[in-house]
Order: sequence, then C-alpha cells, then structure tokens
Amino acid sequence: MQRSRIEVNNGSLVDGHKDKLDGNDYGIITYQAPLREYFGAALFLVDEDGSSNMAVDASISGTPEVVYLDEPTTGWTNSALTGVWDFASAAITPQSGTESIDATATVDGSQALMQRASTIDLSAFSSISGFIYLTSWNSSRHDVTVEVRLAGVIVGNPVNVNDYVDTGTLGAWLPFVIPKIDMGLNGSIIDQVVFTTLSSSGQPPNYYLDTINIEESGSKVFSFTPEPGQVFELDTINISFSDNITVVEPNQLMGLPSLTNGVRFRTVTDGVTRFGGGIRTIGELSSTGTINSQITGAADTTITLTVPSPGTLIRFNGDTGDAFSAVISDDFSSLTGFTTYIRGRVLK
Repeated sequence: MQRSRIEVNNGSLVDGHKDKLDGNDYGIITYQAPLREYFGAALFLVDEDGSSNMAVDASISGTPEVVYLDEPTTGWTNSALTGVWDFASAAITPQSGTESIDATATVDGSQALMQRASTIDLSAFSSISGFIYLTSWNSSRHDVTVEVRLAGVIVGNPVNVNDYVDTGTLGAWLPFVIPKIDMGLNGSIIDQVVFTTLSSSGQPPNYYLDTINIEESGSKVFSFTPEPGQVFELDTINISFSDNITVVEPNQLMGLPSLTNGVRFRTVTDGVTRFGGGIRTIGELSSTGTINSQITGAADTTITLTVPSPGTLIRFNGDTGDAFSAVISDDFSSLTGFTTYIRGRVLK
C-alpha cells in the first residue's frame, strides 16, 4: 500500500492513510478546480460621462413636478391599490404643508398609487425625491419600494427607498433622492408613482411619506460595473477629499457643514442590494474606516480614508450587472478634490 504525507498551511504533516473504519483504508479527499489567475486593480467610480470628479454641485434645483404635497395635490390623484393608507394624515407634524401620507396601517404588499392626470416625459428630469419618517423598522425584514408606471405597466425597475436613508434614525423626517438611472429610467414617459410596503415576516414597518417630487436637476451616480465576462473582487474602498482648510473637524465634511443627504454607497449583486449606507461627516466616515493619509499645507488639506471589505472580498460579476456605486445629492463643488476608488483584483 502506498502512503503519502501532505503539508498543510500551518506546516504540520497529514498522513494520507486514516484509521480503519470498516476494513478499508481511507485517503485524504482531494478535488480539482481550474487555475484562477488574478491581477490587482485600482478603479475609480465614474459618472455616466466617465468623469471621476465628485467635487460637483449635485444638489436639487430647478422646478419640480410635485407628486404629493397634501391631499389633494394639483394634477395628481392618490388612492390605495391595496392595504390601508391615509393620504391626509395629521398624526404627526408633516415635513411640509399640513398633511402627510400615513402608512402605519399597511402590511406586506400594500401599495399606494399616485396617478397623474396626463403623462409626463422624464427626459427633462433627474430624480425622484421625498421624505420618509420611520417609527419602527427592521433592516433584515422591511423594505419600502418606489416604482413608476405607464397605464399600470411598470417602467424601469423598483428601488428600495430605505437604501437612500439612514434607517437607524427613527422619529425624524429623512430625505431621499433617487436618481432615475437607479430606476432604469431615461426619457421614459409615465403617469403613475407607486409605493409598496414589504415585510418578510412579523410586524410590518411603520412609516409616513411626504413632499414627493420628480426633480428637474440634481443627484449624480458614480459607479463601477465589471464588463460582461469579467469578475472583480473588492478589497477596500478609498475616498479622497481635498479642500482649502488646515483644520479637519469631525462634524463636517472637510469645509462643508454636515450634509443634508450625504454620500450614499451601495453594493448590488445578483440584482439585490447587499449593502447600503451613507456618510455626512468625516466623523461618520472615520467610524467605519481609517484615515491612512493626511497632508496639510499652508492653506489646504488632502485626506484619504480607507474602508475595508467586511472580512472577505466582495465579488462583482459583470454577467449579472453587479455594481458598486456612490450617489451624491448635495453641493460638493467648493471642495478642491473628491474622488472614490476601489482596490481589489480582477479574474483573468
């Protein structure tokens, strides 16, 4: 009988011959897999024009199409497709106006419809904005989605509103701005906006909605998506800021005060958002990452922060449209520099 010895990672030797269990000798189980070759890569997040410069004004501006501001809202009619909704609630102080949409009695699958009297072409608009007020929330079981439709047929794709807010903050109006590119929209024509309550089990989420607009301009997406046939494994996220300051305050983002919307980061694989989070100040960002470089001159400072992947490399497959993105909806144009790049490896 032939015996072999295999050296494992810790340097110990393992016999290829095991104790007899049923009169037979057992060897070490092995398997074969194709050789995988990787090369390291550092890739910038870029906008739809290929620019990596995030020091731009992405704040909301222009004349919005007002979808909801009290009941009724001129040009739009509100109704419950399913479930119980109160479109003229005075249960809490509204974000604006005198009323808000009360969704605290909704259950899994409840849908609210906002119907426009005529169609609207989204080619002149950039995003959907609004406010959500959470009174109870479970991140592992709850979602609130928004989608747009034309004559009852979904246009583009639904998105989770909760991916664009800090769901850990209860009892406050939280602004959300959803770029139309995230909803798979461009020059689409629509006449309906639909919100849906989702709850996989247990008590559904309790929340309110208010001040829902289709915005004319503002909000930009910077993203990376592997090419079809390409696989990228993310190791770290690296964010670099430059500004004309010499003192970095934790409750600001460089020279900017705490932001209204912040920078929203998202990881999407197999069509599912695996991670969504945001930062509004340097202090919030440094709580999840580390400052690995800070250069301060006579009148300016550059900081680079690194956020590691959570223990294992995050895999993005180009064949399934996986993506890592950052959404900004504030004015960053006063910064002298702002970029985000990811480090990892590409499978050959």
